[in-house]
Amino acid sequence: MAIGDGTTWDETAPTNATSATQIDDYNRDLRKGISGRLAHEHEFPDSQSATSEGGKHKFMTLQMQTTHPTLAGTQVGAVYQKTDGTGGDHFFFVNAATQEVNLSKKLYFWFIDGALSTGTNVSAILDLVSAGKIFSAKANISTVCSSGDGVQIDVLYNGSSIWTATASQILVAPGSTSTNVTAFVTTNVTAGGNFRIDLDKVGGGIAGGNLTVMVEVG
Repeated sequence: MAIGDGTTWDETAPTNATSATQIDDYNRDLRKGISGRLAHEHEFPDSQSATSEGGKHKFMTLQMQTTHPTLAGTQVGAVYQKTDGTGGDHFFFVNAATQEVNLSKKLYFWFIDGALSTGTNVSAILDLVSAGKIFSAKANISTVCSSGDGVQIDVLYNGSSIWTATASQILVAPGSTSTNVTAFVTTNVTAGGNFRIDLDKVGGGIAGGNLTVMVEVG
């Protein structure tokens, strides 16, 4: 480090004992130290007009956090990155009430109105807008099935089931209104892929009806 190159940030210098002939060196060191750090993520031109973009953000990088930031004073929200369980590193927002929102997660869902019957491609094919990992597959049903094996739903990614064993698929048991599955053989998905669903089983007696299926990807 040489005084004037800005590579070392030293708030103990200069001192009262520093020679006045070094004022220009310390001034230059301060300027270079600030610009060299801020220029990583900010526009920092050598010269600019009053309407130029000097000091504006070019982009934002984040360091990994283990918990949400603590807000104080007039702060009402913060964005940050942390690991969400075993699901990977995600982008979050927290408000002043410490309510966290995972901004990386997306929800793909289908609704089948009325009485259910078995079949393939029973609802829309949904295209994935971004890559991610499957977190959960859920089903809710308002008209419960009365008997039999229950309502069994298979979720297919690019035409193949995200489970190997049919016993691992979404199963809403007779008398139940919902279920949630968190274990999958296929977990990682990419943008441009697609989801669709098959109804492999419906209930006996009352087959079940008004079904919502949701796949959460983050």
